[in-house]
Amino acid sequence: MNKDTRLHPLFILFSLADTAKKLWPVLLIFLFKGAQNPNRILIIGGGVLFLFLMADVIKWRRFTYRMEADKLIIRHGLFMRDEKTIYFSRIHSVRVEQPLLQRLFGMAQLKIETPGGSAEADGVLPALTREAADQLRSMLMRQGKGAEPSGEAGDAEAEAREPREAGAAPLPGYAVRMTTGQLFVAALSTMNFGLVLAFFAGIISFADDIAKFIIPRSVFDKLLQFYETSVSGPMSILITVAGTLLLSWLLSTVLYIVKYYGFTAEQRDGDILITNGLFEKKMNIFKPERVQAIVVKEGLLRQALGYAEIEVRVLSADKKEALMLHPYVPVRQIPELLSRIIPGFDIGSVQHCAPRRAWWYYFRFRLLFLALAFLGLYWFQGPLAYWMLLLLPVLLLTGYLSFRDEGVGLQDRQLIVRNRIIARKTCYVLRPQIVALKLGHTYFQERKQLLSLTAHLLNGDSYSLTSLEERDLQEVWHWYRKRKGRV
Repeated sequence: MNKDTRLHPLFILFSLADTAKKLWPVLLIFLFKGAQNPNRILIIGGGVLFLFLMADVIKWRRFTYRMEADKLIIRHGLFMRDEKTIYFSRIHSVRVEQPLLQRLFGMAQLKIETPGGSAEADGVLPALTREAADQLRSMLMRQGKGAEPSGEAGDAEAEAREPREAGAAPLPGYAVRMTTGQLFVAALSTMNFGLVLAFFAGIISFADDIAKFIIPRSVFDKLLQFYETSVSGPMSILITVAGTLLLSWLLSTVLYIVKYYGFTAEQRDGDILITNGLFEKKMNIFKPERVQAIVVKEGLLRQALGYAEIEVRVLSADKKEALMLHPYVPVRQIPELLSRIIPGFDIGSVQHCAPRRAWWYYFRFRLLFLALAFLGLYWFQGPLAYWMLLLLPVLLLTGYLSFRDEGVGLQDRQLIVRNRIIARKTCYVLRPQIVALKLGHTYFQERKQLLSLTAHLLNGDSYSLTSLEERDLQEVWHWYRKRKGRV
């Protein structure tokens, strides 16, 4: 494929829909304001639509891509011509996504990620047929395997590949799928505040402006007055908080099911392919040797049930992106799952935990937060602040669990870091992927012979330990210094 190729003509429709999605608050206000003069709305709206349509047609004609021997070239731009050159040796992962509109027309978009690229993706082809997207994805990943990576990322990858080649190879065709029952239980056993906050933020950001045009001012004032008079006492506030938490939990359950519906992780031609999504179907593909770390997360409820979720951190454009390898798996099955999909990681256990004299370092910030919150609320609300003391048992419990669970482990080529804020996280990192290791201590830690540790990875992630024995973390330091023959 050495000639310029255009996207599918449906790119014009998708671009119009994307513009309407970005401008929907303005469009909604415009419709309500102009309801008294529909003819003017039709004339102005038709003119604006024609202008956007012409712009999208020009963008479609100017958007081309071309495959060459060692690179992919993408050219696009309405007024200014932009050209992106992506060398195959720099490609770390390729994603095929199908938002709802694209799925309705049997289309897909291809996102190509390289280290140091933009958070969205370094290269995006937004309108391809599903067959063309799959074919191009396979071609890019196949070409990427034949190209030698370069730079610090390439050196780390080449070194990280050694234990995988020496050990067991990935099992071709091996796949993991979630049943509907597993998905439902996984959704009920998690509380993803990130999904809930993102959902509410999208509504609240324009709710105030839209409410002025949809709800009459008198009705809005009466609703606000009713809320202020009804929610006045401590019991009413507790009921409101409990109702909000229940609503958030139910909403989190629904959003979780929508996000991970049809989840599949499989080995295909030596690559790892992860598929999930109900309305917006996403397909992520990456090479096993480019996995920076594996993170096993166990929430309080899931830990009691013996289940966890597995994330993989891959060097990509979005450095902080975590790909879900399995959202809900029995802990006892994790070693077998990883040995079949990502061999080279050994699911061992931590060898050194926090000593008893370090307990204060796991409670101090929690108690400081409670004290500041209590004083601030007491300043504005008086005795109502005493309800904040209900958080004390929760903060003491999470502090104790953090103290009990934090630890570090070493194996021949792997570092294990385990810590907890609410959920317990166990991170498995191969030594070549650690670009910096930092040991530190405060004056009081030095007197107690304690140290803190932070390990920085090539993709920008970092994993920390709060306060462990000095001799144990010095052992980690000497282990790291052996990298590439350093002593």
